[in-house]
Amino acid sequence: MIESRIITKYIKIFLKYMNFRNIKIKIPVLPILYIIILTFFLSCSSGSSKDSDLNNGSQNTYNLEDAVKIGWKMKKGFSTEFPNSTDAKWGFFKGREVALIRYQNLDDAQNYGNTAGSEQTEYIEPIDGIKAYGDNVEKTTCRGFAEYQTPYKLNIHFNPMDKIFFIQKNNTIFDQNTGTLKNLYSLGDTSEEIYETPAAECPRREPLYREFVIEGNIVIMAEPLRGEDSTALIKAIEEIITKLKENYDKN
Repeated sequence: MIESRIITKYIKIFLKYMNFRNIKIKIPVLPILYIIILTFFLSCSSGSSKDSDLNNGSQNTYNLEDAVKIGWKMKKGFSTEFPNSTDAKWGFFKGREVALIRYQNLDDAQNYGNTAGSEQTEYIEPIDGIKAYGDNVEKTTCRGFAEYQTPYKLNIHFNPMDKIFFIQKNNTIFDQNTGTLKNLYSLGDTSEEIYETPAAECPRREPLYREFVIEGNIVIMAEPLRGEDSTALIKAIEEIITKLKENYDKN
């Protein structure tokens, strides 16, 4: 073992040093030293990495219905074809968009899933100060406003409704008069349909999903909520994994 060789090396160095100092030792030093150094290495290795039970060699095989059972609201699929995947859907979990790519087995998830997750969350240095996503990213969103500008004011009047609308996120708008959110392409309470998204300044367009985790045979990708960093987003994905495992164990 590598650890044993390292420990032996340190013991030899120590004994050489002791001999150099001409110190007489009347107790069996070698076994004691071995135990002390081994304990040191074990303590360091156990705290040097995350080593969470989450996504740590999970052997679970899930269906998308397993995610639905824990509260994931499945919506639609992707245009992108993910090699060797059996399903690929996006939906919502506790207010954030979460996508799942399912594979037939664990090996495919680790191999093909890792590629898919990396491609869909690929962030690059902004091109022309705006495009900050890789060529294979399907879903993008606008981020990087200098101030809290969501809803982002457009000052557009939609006749005959005579209401001021604000763009909120993706294709959702905020009706200031009623205080409700509506889909930009189907306003619901009016016969008027809007077929083109009103132009609004976008500081930086990024991948919608910024992190992914492979759990068993599925890839879980999620968007960050406002103010969340990478650590907080990973923690949110881990919460989903915890619920998946708990529900899986019950079956």
